[in-house]
Amino acid sequence: PYLPDHDIVSARVGENLVWKITDKFVVTERLQFTPNVEDVGEFRARFELSISYPLLKRVTLNLNLFDEYESRPATFVENNQLQVQSTVGISF
Repeated sequence: PYLPDHDIVSARVGENLVWKITDKFVVTERLQFTPNVEDVGEFRARFELSISYPLLKRVTLNLNLFDEYESRPATFVENNQLQVQSTVGISF
């Protein structure tokens, strides 16, 4: 259960990966794991995956996937939250 006055000391372990498949097609991945040092059964994990492809010289199409997991979320909050986004980026 969620304890609002619960003190937590956490460590963070993560990695980033950028894979340039072609000159234009780029995949970026980020993974983060944050366990409670005193109780590793209490943790947060975050995963991000982004795919980017330039449509024009200054316009990029992006597809993003975000997945967040919390082992002990607040009351009435799901453990896992998944988001999928598509965006258009414009460079100035």
